[in-house]
Amino acid sequence: MKAKIIVLSFLLLTLIACNNNRSSDSILQNRIDSLQIQNDSLTEVLTAKIAVTENTDSPQWYYPETDSRKLLELGVEDPGKHIKQALRENKDLIPMDAVLGGTMHYNNIQLLGDKWIIADFEDGHVYGKAIFEYTLLEDYKLNFKIIALSEN
Repeated sequence: MKAKIIVLSFLLLTLIACNNNRSSDSILQNRIDSLQIQNDSLTEVLTAKIAVTENTDSPQWYYPETDSRKLLELGVEDPGKHIKQALRENKDLIPMDAVLGGTMHYNNIQLLGDKWIIADFEDGHVYGKAIFEYTLLEDYKLNFKIIALSEN
């Protein structure tokens, strides 16, 4: 009889321990699932922010889907790149002359909404910055006009 009580007690304790482990495993699995969902959503947000940052130099000032709607409607895939390239091709807009055999060129160009660009330029000896206003002409062409200038 004692042996039966001991065996039954052992089986009962084993059953209780298994149930506790299952309950604990279930709680842990729920927590893991919750953390995985949180991690996935944070990764998605971070990835979206990185993509925005890589596509534009200043995402806080330029939003291609609204600021370059006309270019997008005309089929320009990357309006920011198109606008910057158009400015780079207009070195004659740089209001400073190169010195000591240098060649003037644009360095940093940032889009400021749907009408303006700020850019710096230099030749290795002289340096300046300008804010340009730009307007869209026919055939994706852009017209630039300096509205503010700083020369060093």
